[in-house]
Formats: sequence, structure tokens, C-alpha cells
Amino acid sequence: MEIAIALISIVPTMATLIVTILNNRRMSSFDSLKKALEKYQLTTDKRFLISELSEIKQGIEKNEQQKALIHEAKDEYNGFGGNSYVDTMYNDLLRAGKL
Repeated sequence: MEIAIALISIVPTMATLIVTILNNRRMSSFDSLKKALEKYQLTTDKRFLISELSEIKQGIEKNEQQKALIHEAKDEYNGFGGNSYVDTMYNDLLRAGKL
């Protein structure tokens, strides 16, 4: 009888523990996926910005929609932790009035 009572009290605790472990594994997988997607987007933004900013630097003019897209990509790039020579290129062109 004592064993049955002990088992009855252990089962809910074990069930909670198992659910918690499974949820943590799932969250860990989602966190890993989120980090991978953010790294991919950071790289995509960086490539886009380098390409567009290089063209502007070479004298190729961009229309207002293209400039708006550059500003949006730059904000997203920095939001994901991007901080490099892209910032220098961007700021130089901004000061020159080309953005």
C-alpha cells in the first residue's frame, strides 16, 4: 500500500519533469533555428548593402524607393548586430548627401 501511495505522488512530478524537459528541448531547437535565420538575414543584408553602397560610391544614382530600401536594410542589419565597414560606407555616403 505504501508503495502505491509513493508511486501516486511521484507520477505527477515525473510527468511535469518530462513535459518540462521536452519543452526545453523544443525551445532550444526553436532558439537554434531563430539564431541561424538571424545570421542568414544578417549576411543577406550585408551583401545587399555592400552591393548597393558600392554602386552609389561608383556614381550610380538610386531612386527614392531604392534609398528607402537601403535605409531599411541598414536598420535591420544593425538590429541583428551588424557593425562593420558597412557602417563606415553608409555614413560616408550619408554625409555626402548621396543617401
